[in-house]
Amino acid sequence: MATHADRICRMLVVLLALIAMAWPNTAPRADSGLIGTNWRVAEIDGKPVIGAGTLIFRQGSAGGRASCNSFGSTFEANGTAVSFRQIISTKMYCNGRMELEQALFRALEASVKTERHSEALVLADAGDKPRVKLVK
Repeated sequence: MATHADRICRMLVVLLALIAMAWPNTAPRADSGLIGTNWRVAEIDGKPVIGAGTLIFRQGSAGGRASCNSFGSTFEANGTAVSFRQIISTKMYCNGRMELEQALFRALEASVKTERHSEALVLADAGDKPRVKLVK
């Protein structure tokens, strides 16, 4: 026959087990300050560009409009470190715009860090080479 104290102890064990199962198992992401921001592509690999596209940062993803197609990617940020992976896009063809679009996608995939300058955001590669400059 279980005592009152035994029943309370069992209930606490069950309660703790339920709490442990419901607890998130991922570490919280550091806020990079980018989530929810919208940008326009101003430079790719140090060259000024017009109509190269836009970029919107969301929790876990980034995307926008390139020179021809809409695109999206997985996105992670931790402080100044960033990662763009699995860039996908619609498949329209725009004469004379596809090279610029592919240059943007390559530059985003190579970017691993950010640097803020007033109303600009620079995405740089592991060698600190600026790959994409974004402006508000």
